[in-house]
Amino acid sequence: MIKRINRRILGAALALQALLWSHGVGAGRQVAVIVNRAAPTSSLTAETVRTYYLKQHKEWPSGEKVRPIQQEGQAHAAFVGKVLKMSNADYERYWLERKYSAAETPPKLAEDDDEVLKFVGALKGAIGYIDASSLDEKARSKVKVIHVFTL
Repeated sequence: MIKRINRRILGAALALQALLWSHGVGAGRQVAVIVNRAAPTSSLTAETVRTYYLKQHKEWPSGEKVRPIQQEGQAHAAFVGKVLKMSNADYERYWLERKYSAAETPPKLAEDDDEVLKFVGALKGAIGYIDASSLDEKARSKVKVIHVFTL
C-alpha cells in the first residue's frame, strides 16, 4: 500500500513538473531586474541589487531614494533564491525581524509584471524585477534592464 501511495505521489509530482515546464516556468526562463530610465546606473551586480532589496542601502549613489518593488509568484520565488540567496521562509523571517527591530517595511508589493513596469517607469528611484518576456518596445522606453538571470 505504501509503495502504491509513493507511486501516486511521484506520478503527481512528475505531472506537475511537466505542466510547469509547458507554461514556461522551467529552465531557460529569464527574469530581468529593471530600474527607471533616469536611474544613475546602467548595470548592477546581484550583490548590489540584494542590498537595495534588503534595504541595507537605501539610496542610489546620486542620493536618490531607492524604491524597490516586488511581486508574487514564480518571479518572486526565483528572485529571492537567485539574487537574494534566501529561501522564501528566510526572506519572510528577515522582514519580520526588520519590522520589529528597525520599524522597516518590505518592498512594495505588485500583482504582476505590468504593475511593476508602471511603478518603475513612473518613479526615478524605483527598482523591480519582471519576466524578461514582458519587456516590449514600450516598456524599454521607460525602464533600463540592469541585471538578468536565468532560472
